[in-house]
Amino acid sequence: MKTLTAIALAATMLLSSCASMFSTNIYKVQIDSKPSGLDYTILDARKQVVKTGKTPDVAELTSGKNATAAEYLVEVKDGNNATASQTVSATIDGCFWINIALLPLFVEGMIIDAYTGAAWKLPKQVQIDMPYSR
Repeated sequence: MKTLTAIALAATMLLSSCASMFSTNIYKVQIDSKPSGLDYTILDARKQVVKTGKTPDVAELTSGKNATAAEYLVEVKDGNNATASQTVSATIDGCFWINIALLPLFVEGMIIDAYTGAAWKLPKQVQIDMPYSR
């Protein structure tokens, strides 16, 4: 009986952070614009440049870390220096809630998932349309 209890406890501890095991904290986000071919810049929450390029493109972004969900600002600029922007925020990953099923160690799993960033997910695509006035 002690062996079975030890195995069950070890399995519970190893599986206690579901989002970290079944999800990721790095997402490939498609950056698109209308019209395409615009220069873009992605800034993190501290307003530091994360990536630049031309649309369409794919950016690898982290969904969060150190118990903080990521937030980015994606700005596009046309040849006339007109700009448009969109905020991209990480949301809770569904795998995060599986931790609750792993009582009594669900709190440990939630903490691990939050600190690794696997508790959140980013959208697969960001579409920014450049507004043109007539």
